[in-house]
Amino acid sequence: MLVNELENNVTSLQIMEDLSVALDGEYPMRRGFTGDDQRPPVRRVRPFGFSLIELMVTLAIILIIVAMAIPLIGNAVAQYKMNSAVLSVTGIMQATRYRAISSGYPYRVAFSSAALTYQVQSDPNSNGVFGNVGNAVPFASSSINPALNADITLQFRPNGAVSVVAGALPMTVTLKNNTKTINVGTYGNINVTP
Repeated sequence: MLVNELENNVTSLQIMEDLSVALDGEYPMRRGFTGDDQRPPVRRVRPFGFSLIELMVTLAIILIIVAMAIPLIGNAVAQYKMNSAVLSVTGIMQATRYRAISSGYPYRVAFSSAALTYQVQSDPNSNGVFGNVGNAVPFASSSINPALNADITLQFRPNGAVSVVAGALPMTVTLKNNTKTINVGTYGNINVTP
């Protein structure tokens, strides 16, 4: 019995010693089931940042997405330029027709396929002699460069009627592989077909 009490006291002293060491800021040794000392488990700390493999995979994904997006962006820009050229031509036709109606005398608009310009002409005396109104104006910017199928001159009467003086309808505007056809009705109805 005395031996058991001594062993209990020794064990109590060791526990108290371990606690006092722990309170001093040192880590106590843990004891296993067999009474052997065990060290605390070691955790590996990962350094901050990315590994080279992670960076290369990310860069590869970004490059693949960019490679897929470039043709789509190119097609969208070409479609935008084509629509811009067609809207310019149809807007010029409508504006000239409205000028003829509001002025009360005939107007003409002559499109040049070689120079990509248009020239507005008017006949204020209604005697069939047309004079230029201003200078020839480009209907497309230099970055667009569409192509017209031929030179065409349209005449707009004060009653809203439209007739072809030179060339033939329909007009076609071509940009790269995209072509749109512009047709003008007798009373200024403009139809654009892709």
